[in-house]
Amino acid sequence: MKKTEGQSESEGLKFNSAALEPLFMPWEFPKAHRQRADRDGQPPKIIERRRPSPITIANNLRAALMDFRDSHYAGASDTSRELLNYWFETDHSVTSKDGLNLPFRYYFCQREAIETLIYLHEVRRIQTLSSLTGEFFGKDAERVALGIDPAEDQWPKYAFKVATGAGKTKIMSLAIVWSYFHSLR
Repeated sequence: MKKTEGQSESEGLKFNSAALEPLFMPWEFPKAHRQRADRDGQPPKIIERRRPSPITIANNLRAALMDFRDSHYAGASDTSRELLNYWFETDHSVTSKDGLNLPFRYYFCQREAIETLIYLHEVRRIQTLSSLTGEFFGKDAERVALGIDPAEDQWPKYAFKVATGAGKTKIMSLAIVWSYFHSLR
């Protein structure tokens, strides 16, 4: 099997090693994604925009969240704005086992998750699935929201879909800190 430049061979399979190179850093807004090539053997297409979610509510929330972020968190409490700015707009460092100070940045997915929680709970005051569905589902939102069992809709519940290894524990810690200071102030 002949190997071409930028390709690796492993157990008889060919793959384009350039496809493993990141398009953006983990803390940056996901500004591009790859899409399968039109024909086998061609490199994947790079699409210069965020990959849309198959979940309508997620896409609609992302648009609202971008406006919220761009407005410097308009409508959020001073406490929330202070925390968000501290977490995401301030330089941080961690000390390695060797005693070196290394830069630390939260991943963008961690930022987006805590921003979403704050935006929904504090700014929009959305605390039920029917409210979330009614606001962000899209075309059939009202009809879909009416189909939610009221017994399942009594308590605020938030869930975030985050990839394995993307820092769900860190997101939970941010949510705990926000909840504590939000209730304290």
